[in-house]
Amino acid sequence: MSSAAGMVFPAVRVNRTEKGLYLMLKPTPLFVLCLCASLLMTGVGAIVPLLPQKIYVLSGSLEKVSYIASVFALSYLLIMLPAGILADLIGAKLLLVGGYILCALAGVIYFAADEILLIFVGRLIHGVGEAPLWAFGAAILSHAYPSARGKVIGIYNAAIHLGLACGPALSLIFSQSLEEDMLFLMFSLFGLVGAISISVFLSREVSATKRVEAAASFKEVFSSITSSGKIAIWIGILFFGAGYGSFISILPVSLTAYKAFDSQSVNFIFILFYLSIGAAQILGGIQSDRVGRHLFLILGMFLAGAGFLSFPMVDGEWVYLALLMASFGMGLFSVASLASIFDKIPAELKGVVSGAYYLFWGVGYFAGPICIALMDTAILWSGYTGLAVSFLAYPLIIIWSSSWLKRSL
Repeated sequence: MSSAAGMVFPAVRVNRTEKGLYLMLKPTPLFVLCLCASLLMTGVGAIVPLLPQKIYVLSGSLEKVSYIASVFALSYLLIMLPAGILADLIGAKLLLVGGYILCALAGVIYFAADEILLIFVGRLIHGVGEAPLWAFGAAILSHAYPSARGKVIGIYNAAIHLGLACGPALSLIFSQSLEEDMLFLMFSLFGLVGAISISVFLSREVSATKRVEAAASFKEVFSSITSSGKIAIWIGILFFGAGYGSFISILPVSLTAYKAFDSQSVNFIFILFYLSIGAAQILGGIQSDRVGRHLFLILGMFLAGAGFLSFPMVDGEWVYLALLMASFGMGLFSVASLASIFDKIPAELKGVVSGAYYLFWGVGYFAGPICIALMDTAILWSGYTGLAVSFLAYPLIIIWSSSWLKRSL
C-alpha cells in the first residue's frame, strides 16, 4: 500500500456469497500492532506513577523505591539478545503474544501484592514482557513494509509514545471513580486484549529457521556491529538510551529541585516529551524514506544536544522549549537509526538485530542516569553538559567512521 492511511487502517474487502455481497474488514499488520502497543502503553503510563507510592507505603524507604527502574531494566537487558535469537528461530509473533500475556500477569501481581518482594517480581516479569513490544513490533513491520520502513517504524513508535502520554490522563479520569489499584487490573486487561488481537489478526510473518542458520546469523550480526561502517550508529544508540533514561529518571528531580517546578508542571513535561518524540518519529520516518537516514541521524543528535545543553541555562517557559528540542531530536535519531540498521539486514536476522538494538539502548538507559547523577554530585549541571557534549560530538564520530561517511555521500 502506498498511502499511510492504507497502511494503518483496516482494509475493506467485498466478498460475494450465494446470499449476496457483504463487507469484511481485514486489519493491516500496522493497524494491529499500533493499536495493541498504544493500548498497553496507555496502561503502563497509568500504573507507573502508582508503583513508587505503593512501595513507599509498604516499606517507608526511598531507597527501595529507587529499585523499581533498576529491576525492570535488568530483566529488560537480560532478555533482549536471547529473545532476538529465539524470534529468528520461531518467529516474532509468538514472542509478542507471550510478552503481552506476561504484562497481563505482571498487572495481576501488582494488584495482589502486599509485600515489596512481590512487586519486584512483577517488575521482573513486566520487563521481560514489555521487551518484545519495543523490539519485535518494529522488526515485523520492517519486513512487512520494506519500501516504507522508516514510515511504519515511525508510526509504530509514535503509537507507543501516544499511549504513554494518554496513561496519566487515564489515571486522573478513573482515579475519581475507582480505587487506584484497579488500574493494575486495567493494565492486565489491556495486555490480554493485545495478546488475543495479535493471535487472531496478525499472520505469522517469519517461518522458523534452523539452529545452524541462527548460529551463523549471530556471527553476521556481531560482524555488523563491530564493522567500521556501523560503529557510529551503535554508539549513537548508546547516547540515545542515556538521554531517554535521564529524561525519565533524573530530569524530574532536577526540575523540582533546581527549576522550582511543581508536580503538575513535571507531568506536563512528560506529556510533551512523549508527544514530541512520537511526532518526530512519524516525520523522521517518512522523510528518511525519501531523502535517506543519515541526515536525520545527525540532525536528531544535534537537536538533542542543543536542548540538553541549554536546559541548565534557562528558566520558566524556556525550559519547555529546551526539553521539547531535546525530545524531538531523540525521536528523529531513534527512527532513523532503527530503520538504518534494518535496511541492510536480511529478514531472517531482524529479530536478533532488533534485540541487539534495544540491548545497546538499554545499556545507555541504565548507565546514563547514574553517570549524570555522579557528575552533578560534584559540579552542578555538569552531568547534563556532558550528555549534551556527547550528542553534539556525534558528527565527529561519523567522520571518524570514514567508510560509513563515504557511503552516505
